[in-house]
Amino acid sequence: MKRYKILAMGVILAFLFGNTAVMAVPAIKKPAGSAASKVKAADGTITGITVTPANPEINKAIAVTVQGTITPGKQCSIIFLKGDGTPQSLVGHATSFPFKFGGVAYPLFVYSKAGTYTIKVYCGDGKCTGEAQAVVKVGLKMQSFPHDGAVPNKKPAGGAASPAKAAASSLVQTASKIEVKNFTAPVGKDITLEARLITSKGELLGGKMIEFKVNNKLVGSFPTAATGTANAGTAKAPFHVSGDYPPGTYKIEARFSGDATAGMGHGQGNLTVVKAQTKFEMGLIKSMNAPMIGGSAYLEGFLINTANPASEIKDRRVTVRANHNTFTETKITGKKGRFDFYPPIPLDLAALNSLDPKLPFEVEAEFGGDTYFEPTQAKFTFVAGAQPPPRIESAYVTNNHWLQLRGNHFKPVQYENDWNRWRTEYKNWVFIYADDGRGLKPVPLTSGNATDIYMRTIDLDTSSFNLQSIKFKVVRGRQESNIFSFSHTLKESEIRH
Repeated sequence: MKRYKILAMGVILAFLFGNTAVMAVPAIKKPAGSAASKVKAADGTITGITVTPANPEINKAIAVTVQGTITPGKQCSIIFLKGDGTPQSLVGHATSFPFKFGGVAYPLFVYSKAGTYTIKVYCGDGKCTGEAQAVVKVGLKMQSFPHDGAVPNKKPAGGAASPAKAAASSLVQTASKIEVKNFTAPVGKDITLEARLITSKGELLGGKMIEFKVNNKLVGSFPTAATGTANAGTAKAPFHVSGDYPPGTYKIEARFSGDATAGMGHGQGNLTVVKAQTKFEMGLIKSMNAPMIGGSAYLEGFLINTANPASEIKDRRVTVRANHNTFTETKITGKKGRFDFYPPIPLDLAALNSLDPKLPFEVEAEFGGDTYFEPTQAKFTFVAGAQPPPRIESAYVTNNHWLQLRGNHFKPVQYENDWNRWRTEYKNWVFIYADDGRGLKPVPLTSGNATDIYMRTIDLDTSSFNLQSIKFKVVRGRQESNIFSFSHTLKESEIRH
C-alpha cells in the first residue's frame, strides 16, 4: 500500500504543476529479461524522468528527458515503455545525462486516444541500473488556478470561474524512419548506397549523418542532402563490390544515432551481388616486331570485367589458340588481367613471295568462368606481312680467299629459332652475288654456320674475285639487299701462300 500511495502522490503533483512532471521511483517491477538487479559495477544510473508536456493533446508529441549519472566514455541503453499497451519498446542510447528522447526531435511518444498513461524507463543492456516512471494525461484539458490554495472551478471573489487552458505545444517534423535502396550489382562494380531519412509526415531531413554498413562491415558515415535540393534527406555512400562479396545477398544497414534536434532511426535493404560479365581484348605489342610470314606474332591480351574495366581479373586461367588450333597455350592473367602470347606464323611461300606479301591469321582466347566471373571467348584476326629485306652494312677480309659480309636479316625469320634446320636449308634461301667489273656472278658460301643464331654475318669464298673494286648483293628468296661497294688491296700478311 505504501508503494501505491507514492505513485498516487506523483500523479497528483503532475496534475497540480502544469506541463512538466518529474518523478523518480526507487523500484518498479522490471519487465522480463531485465538484468539491472544483477549489475555489480554499473556504467550509469537512471534517477528520474521529465515528461514535457505532461498534459499533451491527442496526436501531439511528448519529449521524455531522463536524468541520471554515467561514467565518462560509457553508454547506457535505455528502454522506454509508452504505457498504452503497444508491445514494441523504444530504445535510446545515452552517453550523457540528461538524455532527451522524443518530442520535437523524434515523435515517438504520440498517443491517438485520450487517457492517462504511465511512461516507464529502465536499463536494457545490463550495464546500467535504476528505473523511473511518470504519468501523462492525454487529451484532458486542465484548468489553471492561482497557487494560493484556491480550488479549481471555484469562483474567485467577485468573479467568474477561470477558463480551462490547453497544454501548450510547439512541434517540428522529425525523423521517423530510414528508407534504404536495394541494389543489384556485379563483382567489381563501384556503386553508391542510398538511404533517406524521413519524418512521420514524409518530409525529408537534411544535414544528418547516416552510418552505413554492408554485411555488418562499416562503410562510413555520410550526410543527408539539404532540404530543397534534388536529393533532400538522402545520404549517399560510395561502395566497391570487391572480392570480399562473392555472388549472394547481403544486408545493407543505415543508422542515424540521433542528435539534439532529431532522434535515432534505422533501416535495412539488400545488396544482391551477381557474377560479372567478362570480355577479351587483344593487340600487338608495339615495342616488338610486327607479325611476319614464317616468323612470330608478339601479342598481349586482357581479360576484362565489363562492369568495371579498371578493376583487375588477376590469377585467372585462360586458353589461347592460333593457326586453327595447331598452337595452344594456357596463360595465367597478371596485373589488369594481362597475358602475352607469341604464336608462330605459318611459312606460306606463296604469300611470302607475292608482290604484296600478306597472310591473315586467327587467334582465339577462352575463359571458362569461376565463382565471381562469367565465361567468355573471343576471336581476333591479325595480318602478317613480309619479312624485312636483307641489308649489308660492312665487309671484312680474313685473307686472300675469304671475306665476311656483315649486316641484318640475311637468314629467313622462320629459321631464327631452328638452327639445325637452317644448316641444311640455307643454300635454298640465301644467294650472294658479286661484280668486280667482269659482270655479276654468284659467290659460293663457305658454310651455313654463322657467328650467331640470327646470321648477321656470311662467310664467302672470294678467291676468284678482284677485291680492289667489288660490289656485293644478297638475295633472300625474292627479296634483295642493298648494293654494297667494297675495295680492298691485300696485304702480304693476308695472302695465303
